[in-house]
Amino acid sequence: MFITPVEVDSHGSYVTHDLSLSRHRSRRSLEDKGHVHYRLSAFGKELHLELLPATVIAEEFTIQTLSEDGVRVTNIDPDLRNCLYQGSVRNHTGSTAAVSTCTGLSGLIRMSHEEFFITPLPKHLALEHNYSAPAGHHPHVIYKRSAELHVHDEDVCKLYCIAEDFDFFFAMSSKVKDGTPCSDLTPDVCIDGVCESVGCDHVLGSGAALDLCGVCEGNNSTCRIYSGRYDLQHRANEYYPVVTVPAGARSVRVQELEISSSYLAVRGQKRGSYFLTSDWIVDWPGKFNFAGTTFTYRRSSNQPESLYAPGPTNQTLVFELLVQGKNPGVLWEYTLPLEESKHTYTWRVIRSDCSASCAGGRVSVKAVCVQDDQLQVNSSLCDAHSRPALASQLCQQSRTVRCLKKVLYQREELAPPALCPLPAPTYTQPCNTHFCPPEWGTGSWSQCSKTCGRGVRTRSVFCHSVNHVSGTSVPHDGLCEIQLKPKSQESCVMSRCPKNERLQWITTAWGECSVSCGRGVRTRELRCADRDSNAGFTELPIRRCRNLQKPHTDLQQACNRAQCPDLQPHPPSPGPGRANGAGELSWYSSPWQQCTVSCGGGVQMRSVQCLRHGRPSSGCLTHHRPASSKACNTHFCPSPGRTPGPAPKGDHLCVDVFTWCRLVPQHGVCNHRFYSEQCCRSCSVNKL
Repeated sequence: MFITPVEVDSHGSYVTHDLSLSRHRSRRSLEDKGHVHYRLSAFGKELHLELLPATVIAEEFTIQTLSEDGVRVTNIDPDLRNCLYQGSVRNHTGSTAAVSTCTGLSGLIRMSHEEFFITPLPKHLALEHNYSAPAGHHPHVIYKRSAELHVHDEDVCKLYCIAEDFDFFFAMSSKVKDGTPCSDLTPDVCIDGVCESVGCDHVLGSGAALDLCGVCEGNNSTCRIYSGRYDLQHRANEYYPVVTVPAGARSVRVQELEISSSYLAVRGQKRGSYFLTSDWIVDWPGKFNFAGTTFTYRRSSNQPESLYAPGPTNQTLVFELLVQGKNPGVLWEYTLPLEESKHTYTWRVIRSDCSASCAGGRVSVKAVCVQDDQLQVNSSLCDAHSRPALASQLCQQSRTVRCLKKVLYQREELAPPALCPLPAPTYTQPCNTHFCPPEWGTGSWSQCSKTCGRGVRTRSVFCHSVNHVSGTSVPHDGLCEIQLKPKSQESCVMSRCPKNERLQWITTAWGECSVSCGRGVRTRELRCADRDSNAGFTELPIRRCRNLQKPHTDLQQACNRAQCPDLQPHPPSPGPGRANGAGELSWYSSPWQQCTVSCGGGVQMRSVQCLRHGRPSSGCLTHHRPASSKACNTHFCPSPGRTPGPAPKGDHLCVDVFTWCRLVPQHGVCNHRFYSEQCCRSCSVNKL
């Protein structure tokens, strides 16, 4: 590391860059008993050497040199004794230092866990690194013996082991665990032994980067960019301020326009509080952590000197130039977040329109909080103590009243109010004071006449005139327009009435089979009924059960009668319903069955089918279909004239028409006309 040590006094204050002390030994010994002090900055440390003359070489010390000509004895150079010093490092207990000042500082500095070797910078090394020190400075090179890792960029993902409290390290593995950070300065991580970039969105390889404002993938719209150029020329060997960067700055960049012999320096607001290149000691390029961020300091032989930090900084920084010659110009740039404009919040009085257009009225007044005299916002944003006390007011008209005086040529000029006679005209007066025309008024609606379902509600309707100030009402019967009269009655619908638990769906008895022989169907119906206290049912209109779910039951089923007798064909009728030859199509009917009653009008049934080749068909003409039923025994029945009791066997006047009539009394429906007539015999037995 290249450094420039300086001589200081016992307090650490700068004395000189001249480090050769051999020719001044006698004078210094008289002044401060031989103590000398040097200060140097290396590897992030400030070292203050406190030294005394060393007496390790006696005055009689001689040097014997063996050569071909024999032994040659020479005395040591007297000046050599005057430039040997030994001592310690201030504030480092147990430290030692042994140096020579004959041609600068050359020697060893040892502390508890670190060792340094310092020597004047050789010319070949200065040429190799293209290093030139300012005039009057004595550049040195200092080496540090430690276990600190110095690895190339391609080796940052190797695993190294450092021996604690010892000065060596070695590589344990060619790669570290995946996900290990490549360094403390970037978010990049090691993957399979290779340092892979991580974007600002924390996605591997995304390439996402921060903008100048520090926003990931931003467009520099959330901050303001400050930039400038410093071109002033000054005398050499002095620090001059270039720019002051406030706290919170991001993307801080300071750069010389051309390669020069001057150096960049950074300090805090307080003079002397340097972070970089302090007290004419030029720091070596590298990374420096201060002000809450990391600064990258670049200085090479083929590039201008520069400083950069991503920020944000946590304190104000002053960037300076240590001038050593002509200033080629210094560019600087940084960003600051955009300041949010501060809003103002004030109270505004809002008056409503007059509550009435006649007979007075009132104006309601309220205070609202407005932002920047434009937008109404929540009242909590305004000062509660300055809120105006307001109340409703009578409706008023206002006008401007001024005191005027007439001057030359009848011109009017504004005069002080005290010059005008009193009393002054009023500037406000009530408005809308005329009586209101009669109008219809209504009372409140009454309760609905029903507690459930649909009912009626009413209200009173009257003609009156209203005084809006006093709130009184004056009746004016007959003066209101009848066409505008509000309605005094309307229908009202309450919640749905609860269901009648006695309502239910019932099924009728099965009807007659659709055929008198062969395979047919019979049907029944769903009826709405009300269960009475005697477990009987009273049939009701279907609509009464519209809110009840219908039961899932069959209303039709097959019925099988006895096999039909041979059917007698009817002569085929001409037309499309007739088939030719053996495939003759025709209606066929069975013989008539016995009449259902012996008197009083009954019915005879027979089966009628359309057949072709003895098989049912649908090709017969419907209007040629023979009748399947006819009336029989239509003569009147004789008077019964029998005593109460069960109908005698064979009595055709009181019989059961259906086979299920025996179930009718069990269900208590004999009082129904249909069941009492069709199941006369079973119901008669039940009455006994």
